[in-house]
Amino acid sequence: MSGAGAGAGIPLRATYDGRLVVLSLLVAVLGAYTALALADPVAVTRGRARALWLGGGAFALGLGIWGQHFVGMLAYGLPIPIAYDGAIVAVSLVGTVTAAAAGLFLVRYHQPLGAVPLAAASVFVGIAVVSLHYTGMASVQTPAMPVDDPLLLAVAVAIAIAGSGLALWLAFHAGSAALPARLRRPAAALALAGAIGGMHFTAMAALRFVGVLPVVGVPPPPTVAPAVSAAHLSLAVSAGLATLTILGLLALGAALGRRHTAHLARLEALRRSEERYRAIVQHAPDLVAVVAADGVAHYASPSHRRTLGYAPAEVEGKSLFDLVHPEDRALVRAVLGAAGLHPAPEDDPRDTLEDAPAVAFRLRHADGSWRTLDMRGRAQPGARGPRRRPARRDRTGRAGPALPAQGGATDEAPRLGRGPGPLAPP
Repeated sequence: MSGAGAGAGIPLRATYDGRLVVLSLLVAVLGAYTALALADPVAVTRGRARALWLGGGAFALGLGIWGQHFVGMLAYGLPIPIAYDGAIVAVSLVGTVTAAAAGLFLVRYHQPLGAVPLAAASVFVGIAVVSLHYTGMASVQTPAMPVDDPLLLAVAVAIAIAGSGLALWLAFHAGSAALPARLRRPAAALALAGAIGGMHFTAMAALRFVGVLPVVGVPPPPTVAPAVSAAHLSLAVSAGLATLTILGLLALGAALGRRHTAHLARLEALRRSEERYRAIVQHAPDLVAVVAADGVAHYASPSHRRTLGYAPAEVEGKSLFDLVHPEDRALVRAVLGAAGLHPAPEDDPRDTLEDAPAVAFRLRHADGSWRTLDMRGRAQPGARGPRRRPARRDRTGRAGPALPAQGGATDEAPRLGRGPGPLAPP
């Protein structure tokens, strides 16, 4: 901020255009909301995706702070000419975005969010607000001397830091979970916008411009500010609307991006779940297979080699009935049919075979002998219709109830332990 002249000071009375004050606060609210929305996926992404989300959030917050300050300053009128250094106005955005990025990174990287990262992030975001304000004020060029009230200045800085802390706590801290989820981000955006606007207007209240006494023969400047000029009004409205448009597009991109990120997260969770279940099945002693309604095996666990002497590839793609004892085929068909009547719940990955009906039947070993196994089956919905997922346990050579004649089921067959859950065929 620059001034010119010497001599005793004449206090200058400033005024505000209420329309532009409201516009500046709208810019702050939308900037805060967009920044919080863009920063949300930072905690669940990695690498380039995390950098893009963090950069987008920091830019949105920096642009919101910059737009609020710029439109707010154009709403501010003095009874003397005011000009701005365009280079400083442009550069002021850089430091703000950097400090905002540091604050958003701290709260999203440290999850669950503790007191120390929250306090540090609050300071960084508060610094982003304060630095933009005073860098922007340094661009003001007017023939008057600025005088600050230190107490109000300290209050303005405290508002920036405390308001930022409240906003980050509402948006990202587990302690705010008592607030309904749909209200947390709007409340956080209002708190952050309050920090931005509150800091700006409190700092402006702490500032007085003092005009210098004129030389002999030159009339003094007026002490009451005229209305905002049409040129300033047009510039402020244009800047405000442009900022709102950019932030609106960023908010739309954030909403679409979050949906895409959530979809990718679900796919990754499903992939890890399937890998975990597959690892369990790969080492399970029981025989696990995914069988279509027509009896064709789409998946066979490695335990088929240990129990029946067949490699999984020798079983997959072939009909299970080729291995079933002729006297037991009707029984197996009945079990597969019953499994189709009791499909596994699609929304419960912990479904087990424990409550499925158990039967004993015979399968042919690779050496030509017959092995008696206990089987439980459950239908697993698939893209091409439900598939049966039977689990079989070898009971050859163990004491137990006799095999039911002509496929009658037995309630005395040993129960299998808890199954690994739904397993998609490879």
